[in-house]
Amino acid sequence: MEVLTSAPDHEKWAGKARQSCLAHLMRRAKKFEEDPLPEIAQSDRWIRSELRRLIQITGSPPTNGQHAAWRGRFMQCVRKYSGFGGELGAYARHLQREADFIVTFLKYEGGLSDLQRR
Repeated sequence: MEVLTSAPDHEKWAGKARQSCLAHLMRRAKKFEEDPLPEIAQSDRWIRSELRRLIQITGSPPTNGQHAAWRGRFMQCVRKYSGFGGELGAYARHLQREADFIVTFLKYEGGLSDLQRR
């Protein structure tokens, strides 16, 4: 599934917030899948599973509790890998900086469900 915004979506958000591209974040995580070090290869599964879980939230925004639970799991994952060197550590630190923007679509009417239909 591609998660892309159309021009009307961009106009709705323009000037209010920005959205990290979930598809790009997932593709970047997938690169670690074939790493010979098991711990790095495992990072792919954990990060992508949390991003997939976020994508599955459609329709109305999640409750504060659902969002807090997701964010807690996601940040635990990101913190684990942020101390790593190399590309995985850089990716985890990027995710830390992007954490507030990953969920932008949840704040607007229609959420991701509008994007999934395209």
